[in-house]
Amino acid sequence: FSLREDLGMSLGEYHHIVQVMRQDADTIASAVALEKLGIGAGAVSQGALTAAVFQDGPAHGYLLPGDVIKQVDQHAVQSADDLLHALQSKKPGETIQLMVLRDKQLERIEMMTAEHPDDPERVMLGIQVMNDLHYDVPLEIGFHKYLLHEGGPSHGAMLTLAIIDQLTPGGVIGDYQVAGTGTIAADGSIGSIGGIKQKAYTVERSGAEVFFVPEAQAEEARAVTDKMIVVPVNHIDDILHWLMEQSNEAEETTSW
Repeated sequence: FSLREDLGMSLGEYHHIVQVMRQDADTIASAVALEKLGIGAGAVSQGALTAAVFQDGPAHGYLLPGDVIKQVDQHAVQSADDLLHALQSKKPGETIQLMVLRDKQLERIEMMTAEHPDDPERVMLGIQVMNDLHYDVPLEIGFHKYLLHEGGPSHGAMLTLAIIDQLTPGGVIGDYQVAGTGTIAADGSIGSIGGIKQKAYTVERSGAEVFFVPEAQAEEARAVTDKMIVVPVNHIDDILHWLMEQSNEAEETTSW
């Protein structure tokens, strides 16, 4: 045999990463599905999470990766957008006070802003931020541990659909044998995955009639199948709308 790819890490480290990715996808899918069903709030941002701190930026030495910014002066911060909005009224060189959640403890940090390199009228902190998302999953959802599902997030979209189908009286899938692939994001958007051709080939052999795939990968999937209906999607709503349309068409055909 020959080495196909250097992972850049041990198999143990790789195994841990894909297992974490799978667990994250399980949580996101559960929250998105339940929110669609009117159960829970889905993904809720509770601050601006510091993803990186640049060494040459003004926040270096004050903020740490993992810090959650909750307040800028008197402005409450519940998302990355809130942080940007709070900083719009600040001037370069102005001292600001941040309320930061670090290691589950609130800390008050005073620091000075700097001039943004692209716009001297804008301030810069020298950090990368993202929403500090928490997932509301009011119902306990159990998962079977399948040997062949090593890990990764590619099942997210279909897990979301499966939960919606199981908790909807009568289901939403109908009479179709459906399959699909794609990651799921907190807003319900569906992302690309690896190995789309191999997955399309395998799904067709399983007897599926419909294959939901990320829109950007639809042509690749169609290139290896001539039996299935390949449906390109960008959001979980696209899947639900397609299934609803098929159900409505079936009712119109059988009604008289």
